[in-house]
Amino acid sequence: SAAKITVKILSSSDKWYGITYKEDQPQVMEALKSMKDAGRYPFDLWQITK
Repeated sequence: SAAKITVKILSSSDKWYGITYKEDQPQVMEALKSMKDAGRYPFDLWQITK
């Protein structure tokens, strides 16, 4: 028998950021910095990846 799952799709008005190419990194880093400075991104992402 096939396994079944149920998923719920959530919508968001926030912008999605992704790094597909090396050239994408500066724009994403600036967006994360802006969100952090505005209090919308509460931690330092780069510290947890070291």
